[in-house]
Amino acid sequence: MRRNLRVLTVLMIMLLLLCLTGCHEHEWVDATCTAPKTCKGCGKTEGEPLGHTWADATCTEPKTCTVCGETEGEALGHDWQMATCLAPTTCKVCGFVPDETLADHACESWEEEKDPTCTEKGYQKGICKYCGKEFTVELEMVEHDFDEWEVTKEASCSEEGEKTRKCKVCGKEEKESIAKLDHDLNDWEIGEEPSYGHDGTYIRTCKMCRETIETKPYTYPESLADMYSLKGDKEGFTVTDINSWYDEDELFVTTGVIVEITNDGTENLKLDKCRIDYKDDDGKLIGTEDEYTPMVGPQIIAPGEKGYFVVNGVYDNSENELNVDNGLNVFAHITVKQTKKPAVRYEVSDAGYSGSCPDGYGYVTNKTKNDADEVAMISLYRNEDGRVINAGYNWTDGSLPAGETVSFETHCLWYSLENAADISDFETIVFPFTYE
Repeated sequence: MRRNLRVLTVLMIMLLLLCLTGCHEHEWVDATCTAPKTCKGCGKTEGEPLGHTWADATCTEPKTCTVCGETEGEALGHDWQMATCLAPTTCKVCGFVPDETLADHACESWEEEKDPTCTEKGYQKGICKYCGKEFTVELEMVEHDFDEWEVTKEASCSEEGEKTRKCKVCGKEEKESIAKLDHDLNDWEIGEEPSYGHDGTYIRTCKMCRETIETKPYTYPESLADMYSLKGDKEGFTVTDINSWYDEDELFVTTGVIVEITNDGTENLKLDKCRIDYKDDDGKLIGTEDEYTPMVGPQIIAPGEKGYFVVNGVYDNSENELNVDNGLNVFAHITVKQTKKPAVRYEVSDAGYSGSCPDGYGYVTNKTKNDADEVAMISLYRNEDGRVINAGYNWTDGSLPAGETVSFETHCLWYSLENAADISDFETIVFPFTYE
């Protein structure tokens, strides 16, 4: 029994050694270009790699193994035979033709030539070295060779100038215009004097051509700027007219001035004072009206309304109190103030004018709830342009109770009906009078 056990042990050891020394069947993978024949199970190899089978490089492909496709190096590239008049561009190696276009004829040397000029084309005649055909190449004209530009007519601010140049070879002449010069402008000056209701113009003329180049409006109120000075409030209103006249006879020189104020602000305005200086054409003071507060109407004007200072005077002509031999010009010293007082107006009816002056008349009714201690009235005589050309003035000696109607009369500044020929409209404004 013990002996059998020993035999069995020896047999098992021999069997184990046999398995360890390769007792399996190999499963071979064929050799490749880079690897020998190899067992899949144990990795045992046999023999050597087959090695690459190379195909030579071509114009478009590098050197390539025909078995595994591995490449080496770069493609050789085409070796071009350039196109001639007989054959297109072709690869000398592979015969590839990228474009069927033939080249122009070519020759080794020209048999006849004519150079081009600035007036005629040239040419070259030769025999093609490829096909033997006689051919001609046309040569385009060359550019003109011009002299420097010469000014033949100077430009001005009213006309373009001109410059010319000639070709040194053929004498061809070219002309170009020279742009007009900018105007050299004078300062602004009065082109047309404005008048009441009509704008004038400022103009700027050219110092060279004397033409009017620029214009802008010159309003009538602007033209009055040198005829007055302002005191008190200077904003919120405009002096829109200063009208004056005088009559002269053997005994008297009679003057009259009307200053029109327009309230173009947002507050009520009180027309306070107006003094008139009379000057001759040289600017010399020859008289003044400053004895008392002038006739004012209405005294308080609301935004958008107009008010008037009316000033007149009578001078002894025999004593030369106002010498108008060198002209008569007026300058107004005006004081206007803002006020919180209301601009009250009383209703006027049946207003008209008559008589040699002519004087105004009509009825006034106090339709307010308050009695008026004293009222004043101003009559305005307008021409067809709407300009006040004269005025009448008066005030009541007593009160005007609320609801009451009274007649009134205003006294015109004219002293003869002849001056009333231009009257186109008549209006009387009645308002509370105050000495403040």
